[in-house]
Amino acid sequence: MSEMLKNPHRMLTRLVGLNIAFDFLSIPIWIAFSFTSSTLSTTTVSANVPAATIDAAVAAAVFALAIYGLINSRKWGAYVAILATIGQRVAGAFIYPLNIGMAVEVVWSGLIIFFAFKLLQQIKSVGIAQNRPEKTALA
Repeated sequence: MSEMLKNPHRMLTRLVGLNIAFDFLSIPIWIAFSFTSSTLSTTTVSANVPAATIDAAVAAAVFALAIYGLINSRKWGAYVAILATIGQRVAGAFIYPLNIGMAVEVVWSGLIIFFAFKLLQQIKSVGIAQNRPEKTALA
């Protein structure tokens, strides 16, 4: 655990990358569920399928922007990760019915926000991205 705390940039980049993968994975799942909407209406997992698909696609796009900023050691990448996470949870509260799976989403979101704040705290105390490659005349 201490290794993860020492390098919040790496952990945040991994978490955001996994979040993008999960969002992309959820799109075909929601589309498949749209064909079986009669079975969804009888379960507790029923949701607005088009809204859930759009939510996943928009979240993946915004998290892609965040990971671009993180990979390029930009401070705003952590801010975008925080805002995207909060936005996805707020949208999810309106799209998805309350279920036990939300506890996992809240913990996941908490980890992203925690490591984003740890990264911002590290940047503030050490300086912006010491490992960032120097800009060349071609860059």
